[in-house]
Amino acid sequence: MTLGICQLGAQSPQLPAFSDADIRMVAPDSRPLLIGVLPGSTRYELRGATLLDLIGIAWEVGPERIFGNMSWLGSDRYDVLAGVPADWRPESLRAMLQGLLAQQFQLVVHTEIRSVPAFALSVSKGRARIKTATSAEGAGCEPLPKSNTDTGSPPVVVFRCHGVTIPDFAGQLAEMAPGYIQGYRVVDQTKLGGQWDFTVKWTQRNQVASSPQDAISLADALERQLGLHLELTKAPLSAVVIDSATERSAKTEPTEDFPKATAEFDVAVVKASVPDALGTEVSFANGQVTIRNVSLKQLMLQAWNLPPDRLAELPAFADTNRYDILAKAPDGLNVGTEALRNMLRTLLIQRFRIRTHNEDRVVGVWALVASKSKLTAADPANRSDCQNLPTSSPLINRSIRCTNTTMDQFAAALGRMAGGYTTGKSVVNATGLDGAFDMNVNFSGIAVFQGAANLASAASDSGSASQPNGTISLFDALDHSLGLKLVSRKTPLPVLVVDHIESKPAAN
Repeated sequence: MTLGICQLGAQSPQLPAFSDADIRMVAPDSRPLLIGVLPGSTRYELRGATLLDLIGIAWEVGPERIFGNMSWLGSDRYDVLAGVPADWRPESLRAMLQGLLAQQFQLVVHTEIRSVPAFALSVSKGRARIKTATSAEGAGCEPLPKSNTDTGSPPVVVFRCHGVTIPDFAGQLAEMAPGYIQGYRVVDQTKLGGQWDFTVKWTQRNQVASSPQDAISLADALERQLGLHLELTKAPLSAVVIDSATERSAKTEPTEDFPKATAEFDVAVVKASVPDALGTEVSFANGQVTIRNVSLKQLMLQAWNLPPDRLAELPAFADTNRYDILAKAPDGLNVGTEALRNMLRTLLIQRFRIRTHNEDRVVGVWALVASKSKLTAADPANRSDCQNLPTSSPLINRSIRCTNTTMDQFAAALGRMAGGYTTGKSVVNATGLDGAFDMNVNFSGIAVFQGAANLASAASDSGSASQPNGTISLFDALDHSLGLKLVSRKTPLPVLVVDHIESKPAAN
């Protein structure tokens, strides 16, 4: 059933519109940074985004609710930079982005009901174990302090709900339990009317494996405590269907009038952090940079926008010494993250007397190699795309599905989507395989895998009989499912080499 047609051409003067809008094509391995509007600013920024990402933001839908088979839809990446009116609202931002996509990509879409992956909430066998609300006043769900204080027990998330309807509760679950719901819709299939009072508590998903005897997953908590059943299934939901779109050329030039960010901070204070300071803070907002208890290495990685393996010849103090920075852009200068990052770079160069040069150096990487390939050739008519899928298991809690994807694209996706395993090192394609493939790999997230491994090690040390813990690492999953391996190698890559840097910043 079609809900409506949205055929957007040139932006109407009656509709809100971006100013100084620009879309620039960037490298395919660019990491997405989908900020939107920085607090206190009227600069709009989406970096390293695919058209699939941009449509999802503009229409407020996940990738599972976007239908279109252009091969480049989920692989080509772009920076979107624009100005917004001072009185912008979230809905007006979405309208402005829809209009911009129509202009820049000649995008034409319509919305219709499609069967898509979703979580369904239903009444489990028997009946729901919830109480009719005593009143409707102050209806809602609120988090409570962690309920368990036993040493070694995993912390439990607790929500007390009063006067809520089940449709409202289902709608809030994605925000209450993001690790389990993973951005998907939860649809109410309970047929329970009225308003209800109840309390529910569960263990965060990445901690279930580290203490299985004491932990309780979200699905088990809903089942045992409320008599409600949560299941990953398919449901009819509104979806965005792409009728047509034009691929942008890599040679597309930015608009001449787009503002250049070259200014320096108006005021900046840089000092060593208090000894034994706890926690860190990095905030870019309201034309200001606030940094607390951060190493010089991390500051440089932030300011130069580099992965950890692309910074060389740093002295030991750059990893151990910690610094605080409070810096403010000039009044009246409307800045976004790019401008603040450039200002931070200039500030670090000046205060720590940094000198650098660029060169190719041999660095450690993860090489993706083919051992006994189990890959399936892709249909070239499908879109090239890698997505995280939700899973029901708290142990095998990660699933990456790629369609019509080359090995170069898959290596880049692993670097973005499995950073806990790749630990800051680049992933490069060394398979020697040409063409595109469809792939699905299910594995345990690094926190889950390490938590289960630590538990097994403790059981072994105590003399307990060891049992398989039900987890699988990314490395084993790639080998078992796809016949691919990640192996440690060294290869030449462009790096930023530090020629000179000082531990004590110049006076403020």
